[in-house]
Parts: sequence; structure tokens; C-alpha cells
Amino acid sequence: HEDPDPVDAVRKAQGIFIGGGNTFRLLKTLYDQNLLVEIRRRVIEDGVPYMGSSAGTNVSTASINTTNDMPIVYPPSLKAIGLVPFNINPHYLDADANNRHMGETREQRIAQY
Repeated sequence: HEDPDPVDAVRKAQGIFIGGGNTFRLLKTLYDQNLLVEIRRRVIEDGVPYMGSSAGTNVSTASINTTNDMPIVYPPSLKAIGLVPFNINPHYLDADANNRHMGETREQRIAQY
């Protein structure tokens, strides 16, 4: 992310790692810097390894519709890089029957999607 030309940096990369943070902000930045298509091309066509952590995992999927994050900014679309044809929730936990939390579980939230 320190390269003055991020697209060129992706074109030259031997591997791509995207870390965590707010998924909405990360996806917006990827759109703003025109990186989605180039990252997808490098991984799918060129076989460049990709690893994501937290939000970096979210943006590698079909969309960010199942993220736990709050929308602090709005990307032009929730469609993500699309390295896999499904969504991942990297912080998913099964419901705890002993927990007194009365809100929805991640399983319920994902089922709503």
C-alpha cells in the first residue's frame, strides 16, 4: 500500500496479503484504487497466492454481505474480489446456549442474508 501506483504493485507482486480493518472501508479503498479486477486477475489467471486476514478474507469472497463490520463508509458496491463463489465470516462463533445475550446470533444473521 506504500507504492505510488498500487495497480502496478499488484501486477508485480509474487503474493498478495490483505489484512484486517473495517471491511467497508477496505472494499471502498480497493474500488477507489481500481484494484479489484487486477487482484482477481493475478490470483485466478496468474496463480499468484492470496492470503487475507479478517477483512482481507471478507473482500476475497463474492461479496461483503455477511461482514460483522459497521458501514463507516460506502463502497460503490458490496460485490468483492470474488476469488471464491461464496462468502466467509472469519469471526463466526456458534451460539452459546448459556449466554444471556438476547440479540441475533451470527447464524441467524447469515440466514437472513
